[in-house]
Amino acid sequence: MGYVQMTLDDWMQIKDRIRRELNNQKHSFVRTGYYLRRIRDEKLYLQDGYSSLSEFAKQEFNLGASYVSRMISINEKFSIDGYSEQMDPRFEDYRQGALTEMLALPDGDLQMITPQTSREDIRELFEKSNVYTKPTCKDCFAKFYCSGGCAANSYNFH
Repeated sequence: MGYVQMTLDDWMQIKDRIRRELNNQKHSFVRTGYYLRRIRDEKLYLQDGYSSLSEFAKQEFNLGASYVSRMISINEKFSIDGYSEQMDPRFEDYRQGALTEMLALPDGDLQMITPQTSREDIRELFEKSNVYTKPTCKDCFAKFYCSGGCAANSYNFH
């Protein structure tokens, strides 16, 4: 394309617009997850003759099941009170990619992540967060049955 001349102010405005758009995407993920949860929880997909949320999302919006699941998970973990259209202010300064990576972390590990933590560092933390590295899991009878939480605690306390 060649050399393009612009003022420093124009350049700063372009970068600011990109930041705003990325921030809007992050909020859009939380809102989309909220609406998908409502459709799922209230079985609203039945109104249009669909048998499941997955079928509805695929036919109406061409969204795959894994995408729908991720949007719902983002809403559960990062919205106000875990069921809202609004992003929890605690996560406002995090980048969208970091939030997606943080989905894999147990809630207790989220406090170790700051808005400046890179995706790579979050992935490394997740890789080290397993039944072989956690002292409380090493001798647990249920360590291989955990799925996003401690099965033994769930069995004993719920």
